[in-house]
Amino acid sequence: MPLYFKECGDAAAPACGSIEEAEERVRRAERAGEERAEIALSPQASVKDAAERLAPLAESVAVFLAVPKRGGRDFSDLQRFIEARSAQPAAAELFSLRKSAYIQDDAFADKSCCDMPLFREPDEGFSEALLRLIDERGMTDVECYKRANVDRRLFSKIRSDKNYHPSKQTALAFCLALRLNLEQTKNLLQKAGYALTYSSKADIIVEYFIMRGQYDIYEVNEALFAYDQRLLGG
Repeated sequence: MPLYFKECGDAAAPACGSIEEAEERVRRAERAGEERAEIALSPQASVKDAAERLAPLAESVAVFLAVPKRGGRDFSDLQRFIEARSAQPAAAELFSLRKSAYIQDDAFADKSCCDMPLFREPDEGFSEALLRLIDERGMTDVECYKRANVDRRLFSKIRSDKNYHPSKQTALAFCLALRLNLEQTKNLLQKAGYALTYSSKADIIVEYFIMRGQYDIYEVNEALFAYDQRLLGG
């Protein structure tokens, strides 16, 4: 199962004193047959480090990591990047080309107009392109879908159905897992019928991290969470 972020609130679980304590709490939930474990970090804990340590334990238990919005992170450089990109005049024009199409949504599919497919490639589809890229990079399927914060069952659907159309969040998650550069990311997104656009704050945030060669999905998701955007994965 993927790892989720949730905002800290009054009903949040007691903060774990260490990441090791958080890991043990997830293991206890798994032994007890619980379907989910809510983890609240102490203010001193690194969200990125905790996510990376807890993600391998989320195979059978859904882990919800309670974190404060923008807590402990300096997003000033990212904020400047977002403002610069959003100011570009052609930002909102791209999705006027959208065509209606049947989409097989996964659990995280975004129904907003900005994330609807623009077109379909007549040759290699998303599933075929993804599997080819995994092989070209010498990765295993397990390594790839775990890096992408994607559930094993969803990856199995993508692998077995060459016509499967993922949500934009899932497609972007695989771009990060494969460590694609910006042009390669655009090409793989195109296979699923999507494109990056400056009218989407989430797209701008993902572009920011890719351009800096920062591919850790939990770090990207922490930034997306801070800006109230959909998280990547599936």
